[in-house]
Amino acid sequence: MTQLSSDFLRHVEHKLKAPLTTINLYSEGLLTGMGGTISPEQKEYLEEIHRASTQAVQLIDQLLGDARRSLTDTEQSALTHKP
Repeated sequence: MTQLSSDFLRHVEHKLKAPLTTINLYSEGLLTGMGGTISPEQKEYLEEIHRASTQAVQLIDQLLGDARRSLTDTEQSALTHKP
């Protein structure tokens, strides 16, 4: 795998997973009453937001895992030690 591929994996992990994780946390918090009482319709929307963002994070994790397994030891080391 090239340096470009390693850079891409880092970019995907930080730029895609971070916002999705935030969406997951806030939607879960709202579903558990963090922001006060929600209507049944709002609950339905929040459940769908949470479900979809959780699925997206799982897909990203799976893709990143597959890509990392194809890296050589040297490339994996470079990937985990770069900011």
